Amino acid sequence: MRGPRADSVIMIAVGAVAVTGLLASAPGGGTASGATRAGSDCPWPGASVTASVSTPAPQQTAGMGSPWVDGSAVEQAVGRVGKLAASSRYGKYYTGVEIDVETQRVDVYRIPSEAFDAALCEGVPGKVRLRLHDTTASSKQIDALAKRITDDWHRWDGKFDLRSVGPDERGHVVCRVDDPKAAEPLLRKAYGALVKVEHAEQVQAG
Repeated sequence: MRGPRADSVIMIAVGAVAVTGLLASAPGGGTASGATRAGSDCPWPGASVTASVSTPAPQQTAGMGSPWVDGSAVEQAVGRVGKLAASSRYGKYYTGVEIDVETQRVDVYRIPSEAFDAALCEGVPGKVRLRLHDTTASSKQIDALAKRITDDWHRWDGKFDLRSVGPDERGHVVCRVDDPKAAEPLLRKAYGALVKVEHAEQVQAG
């Protein structure tokens, strides 16, 4: 849902999940990180929030291959976000989610909706800090835009080298190119403000 980096990306049914604080690097693509994440803590005034639940100490789940899949409070919170995002009622608001295991933080990116926000904040495990961030497009819209750009791949031959296209959980489509200065105005004009342009070195074969 971008070069070597200090986080890992794990795909779940509802989109991309960025997991920070786990691995030294992640090969290939990924999601944006490192920027300051503003947002609203959950709960906020008027939200319906249940009492904190007791969570056992995290334990690695054998065979899962991902350090964060351990039955922890973070996993419980992300599982609930996933169920809500997959529902017909709330899916149109959901954009993506980022996880920081070390700080027990879950950042949900969504189109603002009072009902969805209340559902997200209800029943969050007491150890988890859940923050809500505003976006302007759902994950389905972002995926559709990424497919549209991918289908137009050769449209830009001779103007710049488009090297990768992928959705970002914060509500953008990330296009990696050889020359961002040349590519950004063309891509923004063709596809709108949801396009984010980044530089990428050419991958050497072998």
